[in-house]
Amino acid sequence: MTSPFPFVADAILAASDLNSIGASTAWTPSFSYGVTIGDGTVTGTYLQVNDLIIAEANFVFGSTSAVSTFVRAVLPVQGVDAFEIATGTRGLSQDTSTGETFPLMGRTYDTAAVYLYAINSGGTYAVGSSSQPFTWVTGDVLQWTTVYMAA
Repeated sequence: MTSPFPFVADAILAASDLNSIGASTAWTPSFSYGVTIGDGTVTGTYLQVNDLIIAEANFVFGSTSAVSTFVRAVLPVQGVDAFEIATGTRGLSQDTSTGETFPLMGRTYDTAAVYLYAINSGGTYAVGSSSQPFTWVTGDVLQWTTVYMAA
């Protein structure tokens, strides 16, 4: 999308300019720590309106996917504030064999990535491992949304 921002006095906006505001962009999320994607499927989209970024991602585990420790997900656009990125990140981890879902929260890393932490059944952070918050197997899902300001 070509951003029509900032608007300037006496500018003429075409319908295509207005329709493109907030158009989503396909994005393939990546991880810089704690995850082996293997044959899993990772998809995502993000949209940018001025400096506001809204990104969503979905990772469905395959037979060769693995979580070894906490998960660090790379963002589609550099952020301006790591704390804001962490507080703007929420999601779910789903054990598809039992149907249980566990809340997922962001923790501060830097302005290019966010740690994803699942909350276990006791309500505390699960640091993340092959067995936290459950034993990860084929079909399990990790999904999150992050809302933050771009740098």
